[in-house]
Amino acid sequence: MTRAGLNSSRPRRSLVVAGVLVAIIGTAAVLSMPVTTRQGVDFSVSTYRIPLYLKAISFIDRNLEYRRLAHHLTSGMTTDQDKVLALFTWTRDHIRPTPPGLPVVDDHIWHIIIRGYGEADQVADVFTTIATYAGIPAFWEVVELPAGPGKLVLSFAKVEGRWAMFDVVGGVAFADPQGRLLDAQELLTHPEALGAPYREYIEHLQRLEIPAVLRAQKQMPWPRFVYEVKRRLYLVDDAEARQRHAQPRLVIGAAP
Repeated sequence: MTRAGLNSSRPRRSLVVAGVLVAIIGTAAVLSMPVTTRQGVDFSVSTYRIPLYLKAISFIDRNLEYRRLAHHLTSGMTTDQDKVLALFTWTRDHIRPTPPGLPVVDDHIWHIIIRGYGEADQVADVFTTIATYAGIPAFWEVVELPAGPGKLVLSFAKVEGRWAMFDVVGGVAFADPQGRLLDAQELLTHPEALGAPYREYIEHLQRLEIPAVLRAQKQMPWPRFVYEVKRRLYLVDDAEARQRHAQPRLVIGAAP
């Protein structure tokens, strides 16, 4: 290469180096941007500021932990019913009701697993999350009676083409005498087949919308990214942003 050629290539190399440096500095600046995270303690919510990179690393770490746990708990099982019942039993054995004197902490689902205790909705959150990570779409809903303070947390999991219903805290997987998990639609159509107190709650169910994006799927990087883009473009209805449980709802349909 001639001296003229060498001299002409130097500005290009300088531009490339400068571009790389700008990209590195820009990336570092973006990842260091402060974002917020929330934690509730005894129903009082506090907001904390942390750098974006820390929130992203924690998110990815929790996703990997959910996958590892779901795979471990269902390893060797071939049917959805066997898997979901194994997860149901594990959740009941490992996530206990909040002990007296300990605070009610509301933050991440993985932290509930680490603490080993939680409220009824948090127990359902654990069950439906690891079920979804095991390939069984699942979600939970609170059912409240029109009169009186009673409420019931029910979980739903799509097992072999039908939505099965569970009361995780109560230890009830709704099944027929042969052990086959019942379709929630069957239970809604014939609530008289249920014993107390479930019959009263099921009779007051009206519509339960299956979320377009399950809460557990929002713990997964790619589904969460797609969801956030659609939410910001107003292309998805964020059920969690609405006032939940103001009126019990039930619609049984296809999985998202």
